[in-house]
Amino acid sequence: SGSSPSASDTSLTTTAFGSRYRLNDGDFRMLDESVMVDLKTEAWGTRLTVKGNEVRQEKTSIRTHGLRLAIEGSQERNMETGATVTPFGELGVRWDGGAGDTGTGLELGGGLKLLAPCRCQTLNASARYLALHESGRKEWGIGMSIRRDLNYDRTGMSYGASLSHGETGSEVETLWESSAAGREDEDNRLATRVDAEVGYGLYGADGIYTPYAGLGLVDDGSRDYAVGIRYTGEAALSLGLEISRFEKTDKSPDHRIMLTGQVDW
Repeated sequence: SGSSPSASDTSLTTTAFGSRYRLNDGDFRMLDESVMVDLKTEAWGTRLTVKGNEVRQEKTSIRTHGLRLAIEGSQERNMETGATVTPFGELGVRWDGGAGDTGTGLELGGGLKLLAPCRCQTLNASARYLALHESGRKEWGIGMSIRRDLNYDRTGMSYGASLSHGETGSEVETLWESSAAGREDEDNRLATRVDAEVGYGLYGADGIYTPYAGLGLVDDGSRDYAVGIRYTGEAALSLGLEISRFEKTDKSPDHRIMLTGQVDW
């Protein structure tokens, strides 16, 4: 005889912290251009909780956490056209703990940033490879993105789009999607993803407020929608609030809220 299916509420909580510190003032030179060296640190934690029910499911909690330390070198070059080209490379060490793939790993990354003469259009291309990991885990990815702000001060209409394949980054801003606890085994395969976003920057009393909407499509048929607002202050403070909806063909929609913050000093 068969048994009837049962359901349970599930919650996913993710926290992350990251910092960047410049180790030199451009005194190291290569090809007559200054090379900047930055130290980047990241820490994150995720908890997936299945609340259970009175029928057959017990309450279950799965936790993962990790640390990452990386050195990034970049070289900004000013072209005769007025554009700025910045190639960069990165070497990082990471440690994963909790449930799932645990252990220490070595990451390699690099890419190119292009800033147009108008200073309102940016093109980024990057690649990342998890070269070694104690668990045998393999990750790699390549991606490209473009952003256009119609005004130099980032007020008014703006839009952006990106195309990526695989795991393109492990930086704090992508930890929500790449956290091991937030993925199932079927999500760990290579996937091609397209993202698009449109926003409108407005002057506020002490900074710029940008409401925006975004759409993401994956080649397995899943998609997500997001609406939110970003605040960029005049005192090197940035904040963001985002509400998103994730849809997959064989599962119920998943809703999330994310709060981000950044301070430069």
